[in-house]
Amino acid sequence: MELRIEPIEEAFNVVTRYEIPLEPSELELVDNLRYTWQRLQGRALDVHVLLLTMQPHFEADLQGNLSKFRDDNIQYCHEYRTSGKHCALRL
Repeated sequence: MELRIEPIEEAFNVVTRYEIPLEPSELELVDNLRYTWQRLQGRALDVHVLLLTMQPHFEADLQGNLSKFRDDNIQYCHEYRTSGKHCALRL
């Protein structure tokens, strides 16, 4: 994406150099393109760091939930077997 910004800026520089009529909003978008891209990259990095800090908590939560699920499954299978039927769900 970053490689595409420079040719766009150059094209709009040519357009303005030859005074080809354009909407002011279009020129403003091009003027802000690089700045907006840099802000987006910064925000993406911030979110990435946040997710990395949250990852251990989510992993521990997942492991706890899986352990509980296994225990529940064992209990369910035991109850199902004691009632005289076979358990279809196994891990």
